[in-house]
Amino acid sequence: AECASVLYNEIDYIKEGRNADKFRRNFRDTAWVRTPIIHWEFSSTRVLTLEYLPGIKITDMPRLQAAGVATDLVARRATEAYLMQVLRHGFFHADPHPG
Repeated sequence: AECASVLYNEIDYIKEGRNADKFRRNFRDTAWVRTPIIHWEFSSTRVLTLEYLPGIKITDMPRLQAAGVATDLVARRATEAYLMQVLRHGFFHADPHPG
């Protein structure tokens, strides 16, 4: 119970939302990156309400292949996005939520 209490005190979804907004602004001109919009009117330090973006988890290879997704391109773009965050933006959002 004490561990859960400490963890919940460390989570601040306002900060998480601000980081997601910064990530979205940084990638606004990158057509192949999509970041959900934060619905701030329904968010707080304990609840973060995001736009729903349908997708397939990056680890679900059979579904990706069945959908015709070029997994080699996904891997290249994920690597490129990582490098853009670190080298161009100087801001790494280490909490991606794929699919």
